[in-house]
Amino acid sequence: MTSTDVTVTGYDNKTLGTNTLTVTYKGKTTTFNVTVKSNNVKSLTVKTLPTKTTYFPGDTINLDGLTLAATYEDGSTKTISSGLTISPTSLQSIGTQKVTVTYQGKTTTFNVTVKDNTLKSISVKTKPKQIKYYQGDSLNTSGLSLELLYDDGTKNIITSGYEVEPIKLNTPGEQTITVKYSNKSTTFTVSVIKEEISSISIKHLPKQVTYYVGDTFKSEGLILNINKNSGYVEEITTGYTLSIQENSKLTKEGTHKV
Repeated sequence: MTSTDVTVTGYDNKTLGTNTLTVTYKGKTTTFNVTVKSNNVKSLTVKTLPTKTTYFPGDTINLDGLTLAATYEDGSTKTISSGLTISPTSLQSIGTQKVTVTYQGKTTTFNVTVKDNTLKSISVKTKPKQIKYYQGDSLNTSGLSLELLYDDGTKNIITSGYEVEPIKLNTPGEQTITVKYSNKSTTFTVSVIKEEISSISIKHLPKQVTYYVGDTFKSEGLILNINKNSGYVEEITTGYTLSIQENSKLTKEGTHKV
């Protein structure tokens, strides 16, 4: 017989399990069984590594570029790039870390490098709300924010945790303020106006304001307000000089100006 003399029916390669096949020859038939099995993956190997293999702590693994060579039970091979699961998905530990890839129950691995994400530089994002001061004022950092730049290119904004110097602003003119965070520093400038006395006024009169002719003037109890251009008012009880318009001695009856 030749194959053209025989017909075979009943074979279904999409149905797993036993298939009963019927052989027909000149109106006569016989049967035999075949087994249809899943052509499962027998083994996996990494064909091409992902494009990115260097990470920083906290990064999520990127599988772009990763392909696997899957060998099946029938000896065939296939390149796989989707339907993969990995463990871990994010990286925390610094150093070389093994990543496990799973496809249809089979696994393979590849290594990635996790580097310390070092702070590269800092810069002033926003200056403090107050940038003008009077001599002797203390620096107010309200509103100051810093932009942190890391080795991996990521940025972070902070509004606290830094140090500034100087705090006391004693030098008139443009003054440079240094801001430090971690082991990095940056600067900004503020304007310091020289503090001057704008006026003086009497806050409290001396205890004695009535005298007899010939008495000596007594300043005990006299308190002065020293009004500064900064708006600050200083009270003093010493350090001033007094003069009586007519004479240092109260030798004349009447009202005297001091």
